[in-house]
Amino acid sequence: MGQAIAELALQMGSEVKRVAAESGVQLEVRIGVDNGSVVAGVIGQANFIYDLWGDTVNTASRMESHAQPGTVQVTERTYQCLREEYELLQRGTIEVKGKGPMRTYLLVRRRSYNDTPPRSRHSQPTAPTTSAEMDDKPA
Repeated sequence: MGQAIAELALQMGSEVKRVAAESGVQLEVRIGVDNGSVVAGVIGQANFIYDLWGDTVNTASRMESHAQPGTVQVTERTYQCLREEYELLQRGTIEVKGKGPMRTYLLVRRRSYNDTPPRSRHSQPTAPTTSAEMDDKPA
């Protein structure tokens, strides 16, 4: 569950970097991902709009708004779904408006066949573990 969104997020980030390099325009994207149930529907009478609602949508939006430019930030439950097939770095616990403290991760890439298993990789400090450390870096 979530692999299609993970692939989309990674490809969007790569494409934005490619376009920025080709155009010389400084572009960066922030992406937030969460897993869970949503309510979907079509609204409108003359112009129809398909929309999604629910806590999962709100949490994904918070992941995006609290992310650093150029990153894909995911929730703990998304991390649990992706950790076997993707490399994720623990960002740490951050204060999320309307949610409180949440442990978040940064989606880095799909794992290759020869990558170290997630258990040993997760125990090694490979990224900042607090939001302050991450936020102090220039964008």
